[in-house]
Amino acid sequence: MKKELDVSVEEDVIKVIPDVVFSQVPDYFGEMVKNLKLDLILPLTQNENSKKRPLIIWIIGGGWRAINKSKFNGELVPYVKQGYTVASIEYRVSSEAVFPAQIIDVKAAIRYLRANADKYNLDPEQFFIMGESAGGHLSALAGTAGDVDEWNHGQYKNISSKVQGCIILYGICDFENKPLYPVPELFHDLAPEELLVGGKIPAHTDVAKAMNPLTYVSDKTPPFLIFHGLNDCVVPYKQSETLYEGLVEENVEADLYLIKNANHADSKFYQKEVRDIIFEFLKERR
Repeated sequence: MKKELDVSVEEDVIKVIPDVVFSQVPDYFGEMVKNLKLDLILPLTQNENSKKRPLIIWIIGGGWRAINKSKFNGELVPYVKQGYTVASIEYRVSSEAVFPAQIIDVKAAIRYLRANADKYNLDPEQFFIMGESAGGHLSALAGTAGDVDEWNHGQYKNISSKVQGCIILYGICDFENKPLYPVPELFHDLAPEELLVGGKIPAHTDVAKAMNPLTYVSDKTPPFLIFHGLNDCVVPYKQSETLYEGLVEENVEADLYLIKNANHADSKFYQKEVRDIIFEFLKERR
């Protein structure tokens, strides 16, 4: 069969720019440096006349212990098709550096992307952050601690690391009152959150408080959209309720969706019904 087709271009072709270096951090006992990288997911064709796109910064979870920034790139494509650019970022894990290294890295990525907004065709006033599990914790912390200058290390210190909205998937909030991860045997003698602080939580309550996003809530805190599974056996859904209630108490705009029969990192979080809620949240803030 031979046939001619007249095809209309109705949606963007998507490309990935992998492994963009956004920061350098100390490595190997301070004798070397490590490049921190991000993946950019964006339309194939853009030029100087293209409309500036809002940005979603995606943060993968993994108990702050192991991450793969590219794991969810396929799931992030629908956001690009809806008019956003996505940056999936890496950060130092707890075996490389204890807290606050992780939030320092997140804020460095935000500053890098805002400083290079023209290069990547981004709207610097429309930066949103979204993360799952440990990445949800870091996303919430980035949202409330935008003004915490002590965590601004490296380049572009004069550039804001604030975001305009936060989307949190089954994240952690209150380390002092959360049961330890149920599988500490996978991580030697300490649970992942203990590895993050460098020891037992009761001996590091000052760090546990510093890691709590609610510590930094103010009238400048951006809106939050929070999702959690009612059957989560890793991070209790009460953690998201605590975050939600703490935000609302301080008059921060927040919505919490508790998903029935959903466990930790459940596929239910990546369905169209949830994405549509996220799209509506983002649309209202553009």
